[in-house]
Amino acid sequence: MNVMVYNVFHGIEWGNYVAFYFYFTGLSAGTFIISSMATVMGIEKYKPLAKYAALLAFLLLTFVPFLLVADLGQPLRFWHLLVPKYFHVTSVLAWG
Repeated sequence: MNVMVYNVFHGIEWGNYVAFYFYFTGLSAGTFIISSMATVMGIEKYKPLAKYAALLAFLLLTFVPFLLVADLGQPLRFWHLLVPKYFHVTSVLAWG
């Protein structure tokens, strides 16, 4: 439901890309923890998964920024997130 008050649009929607961003970031963190538990802490039951978990964590972390770029209305302007002039403190996308 979109509500207009004083000609200000208040219906901000986050698409599926943002939800998938949070999901895959958490999945990457979980796989990194499994890898760390095997290699750093020396827990033997996670040793067979350590290399696969580290690889999956890396692949997911290289994939998730593309989800944020895809969520933009104009994806070719993603570089604005990197320029301090355009950085907005309240923007979830900028902090992501």
